[in-house]
Amino acid sequence: MGIPQTGERDLAIGVVTHIFTGTGTTPQRLVVPCDCRVNVTIGNTGGTFTGSIRLRRSFDGGVTWHVVANPDTLADRVHTAPVSYWQHEPELGVQYDLECTAFTTGPIPVRLSL
Repeated sequence: MGIPQTGERDLAIGVVTHIFTGTGTTPQRLVVPCDCRVNVTIGNTGGTFTGSIRLRRSFDGGVTWHVVANPDTLADRVHTAPVSYWQHEPELGVQYDLECTAFTTGPIPVRLSL
């Protein structure tokens, strides 16, 4: 849902935010509680960064991670510029995170939400 107005609380069911200043993963994971859309935002509109961020999901509690593919192209969802989109997830309990696999300049703010 997001924040309707400045100063109000975030209405999203679940939110993970992080600012990458180097490689690594988001410290928290987003657990999908329903058949829903996962919102993904990487970077700021008009902002720039030099790095690579990929969307990942796990079906086994975080033991094994899979890079999420774009359903239209089947290419891995790996981003090198600001972007915002949603990813449909029909399976309950799936965990999502973002991984920064390359970092040169930033910072790179990211957000996952339901």
